[in-house]
Parts: sequence; structure tokens; C-alpha cells
Amino acid sequence: MSQTIKTKLRSVSVTNPDGSSRQDIINRFVKPGDYLELKREPENPYDTNALSVYANIDNEKKVKIGYIGRDLAVQLSPLIDSGKNIRCLVLNKTGEADQTVGVNCELSLLEQKETKQQSDEKEADKKNITKIIGVTDDNFDEHSRQEIIRKCVHPGDILYTLHEKTDINNPHAVAVFADPDPEPWKNCDYKIGYLQKELAEFVAPIIDARGKAVCEVIQKTAGADGKTIDVIVDLQIHSPEAMSKYYAENPWAVARPIPSYSPAQQPVYPVSSQPQPAAPSRNYTTITSDLSKKTAMLLCVFGGFFGIHYFYVGRVGRGLLYMCTIGLGGFGWIADMISIGVGSFRDASGAPLRQ
Repeated sequence: MSQTIKTKLRSVSVTNPDGSSRQDIINRFVKPGDYLELKREPENPYDTNALSVYANIDNEKKVKIGYIGRDLAVQLSPLIDSGKNIRCLVLNKTGEADQTVGVNCELSLLEQKETKQQSDEKEADKKNITKIIGVTDDNFDEHSRQEIIRKCVHPGDILYTLHEKTDINNPHAVAVFADPDPEPWKNCDYKIGYLQKELAEFVAPIIDARGKAVCEVIQKTAGADGKTIDVIVDLQIHSPEAMSKYYAENPWAVARPIPSYSPAQQPVYPVSSQPQPAAPSRNYTTITSDLSKKTAMLLCVFGGFFGIHYFYVGRVGRGLLYMCTIGLGGFGWIADMISIGVGSFRDASGAPLRQ
């Protein structure tokens, strides 16, 4: 990869000829981590170097959301015309809900003779910000992916991937899994979605060659409907050579087991039998409560004698006991502050509180 340029899209507040609002499309469908498509408009009456930008709003339809700035388009258009590939990654959106929403992007320029596969191999040990897709579906065991994301996926968690190459609809499909170890999730299919198709096309061959791709969760965001939870991740891709060296230096490391299904849960397109290397198990997430450790500590400090912190985490019986005994004579109150501080305090389901 020869050059990376960060830029802001232009003309994002204009209405398209078909009547669609670019602002509405950006608000509803454009998220950090998305890939946008650049198209040349040599017949544009205002600028023969015009480079328009399109967002993918479903698997088929693409809609214009703006343009690359004129000064930058003058430099990029000849490169595209000569056969170079340019990838456009959404970094973030700017502006408030009642203002014009802008889009900041990162443009990655490939060498003129460099093929997509060659550039992917060079990027094998680098990172890509992307959004997990398919997060609203249910798994074959009828567990809701949204529920797994809500309870088991948090910023900083490590997710792992698996190439489902027997999926006839997409032979390059790369599924993304959380790793919720405790009950009630340990016997379920903990898939939360898939990598976007463009990324999956070059990640899948790397996985098959015994490379590795893991996802570090950057953030969870509200979807276009305001209810769906989207997951933005930093995809970390490691080449087969890097993984061979890693396993040679760390013989204790083992590959992640492939999820197994009971006969009643067997998916139509079963997961691949290809062993999947992964990082040591200590790097994977375990289930964490949605309740805040900081809030519990404040409630314990100022209301611990009356068990307010126990009511907060849903342990009502314990809270009533504290109210009747004034925090077990103060000793229980002090012990709980220590327990919350060291992270051993649990909610009613037995899950540790989030940071």
C-alpha cells in the first residue's frame, strides 16, 4: 500500500436526482468501519475529474452520498483511470442530529500493478476497522445474536472468526463468535454475525492457510432503527507465516475448537472442519453484567449500611438483611467496599460488574 489519505466528503447535504436525501442515507446507513465505493464521473458538467461516493444500503443497492473534494479528485481520477484501486473506509461522522452530518474517510491507494490479492497479503498483519453484519439474525439454536451482543460483548473484548466455506450462498463467509464461557451461554451457538463481504474475500484464504483473524471490539453503537446494536471492531489479520512462528515459539497455544451442534441444531451449512488458530484463551471475553462497578461503589459508600448497593444489583434478600442489621453491624459494609474494589462483587445472576 503506497499511500493513505484522510479526507471529508463533499456535497453530503444535496438531494439525489431520484429524490433520495443524502443526509437521510448517511444518518441511517453509514457507520464507522463501513466501506464506500468510488465512481468516476467523466461526463460531469461541472468537473470532468469528479469522483462520486456511494454507500451500500443492502446487498444489491448502492446510493450516492457525496463526492471527493475537487482538489483531491484531480489527483485521484487519473490514478483510477489508469487501473489503480482505491478503498474508502468510513472513520467517523461529524455534526449533531439537527445539523448537517459530515463523513470523514480514509482512502487507501494501491500500487498500479498491485493486484487486490497482493495488497491483501501485504496487509495480512495489519488492522482494519469494520462493522459486523448479520447481527439481527437468530442462530440455529434460536439464541438471539442481539441478546448475546448485549450481554456478552463489550469494548476491548476479543472475538474470533471461522471460515464457513460450505455456505453455498457465500463460499467466503467468515463468521464472528463471542466467547461467553459461563451459564447460560456455554452450550449455545455464540455466533454474533459475519465479516463484511469485501473483507471476508481476503480473510477466508488466510484462515484456510492457517493464518488467523481476530476482532477487538472498539464500540457498540445504535443501528439505523435506533434499537439494533451494531458492533464496530478492529480486525487483526495475521499471516500464516506469522502464526507458524507464533506457535513454534509458544507450543502451549492451541487452536480454538470448532462450535459443535446437537442433531436438532445442525445448521444447513455446517461450519468448516479446518482447525482455527487463535490467541490463548485468557484473551477471550467472559460474560459481564450490564451494571456498573463504579455506580455500585458509590451506592455502597453512601448507602451501604442500608444495602442500597444490593438492591442495585438485584440481590433484594441481601439488601433487606442489611437494612435490618445496619450493614451487618458495619462489618458487611466494609467487606463489600473491598469486594467491589477488587472486582469480586457479583450481580443477581452471578456475573461480575462491568468497569
